Amino acid sequence: MDDNLDKLKGFLARNPNTRWSKNNPKLKVPAKKSASRKRVTPKRDLEAAVQKEGLAILAKHGIYAWRQNAGKVRVGEYWMQLAPPGAADVTGILSDGKRLEAEAKRRYGGVQSRDQKRFQTMIEARNGVYVLFHSAKELIEKLQKYGYCK
Repeated sequence: MDDNLDKLKGFLARNPNTRWSKNNPKLKVPAKKSASRKRVTPKRDLEAAVQKEGLAILAKHGIYAWRQNAGKVRVGEYWMQLAPPGAADVTGILSDGKRLEAEAKRRYGGVQSRDQKRFQTMIEARNGVYVLFHSAKELIEKLQKYGYCK
């Protein structure tokens, strides 16, 4: 009996996730979960990929633009505010000197937050150009409507 108890203790030590019932000293091995298929978004459809494409196409059309980080980061014991809340992912200067703000969203879905909508309103009220895009093609099409990227 002691030999079996030692084996059991050794098994439990090697398998910490095994459940043990006080009422029933038999081991209860957890049932395997059924293989659920988690949807994985292809990398080409992620927001970062859309941003990268957008920056590349802007450079190709001679528009000076750069990636802009928004939010806060911890620096030592303090928090530093980066771009204002809701700031677009890509910012730049158009050929006529107007400010460009371009918010990238993943290819399928992806909606603006309340802060991003406020930021868009602020930019447009000051004669800037704000574009929400899901692909580089969409970015260029929208800029063409404003008279850029001919």
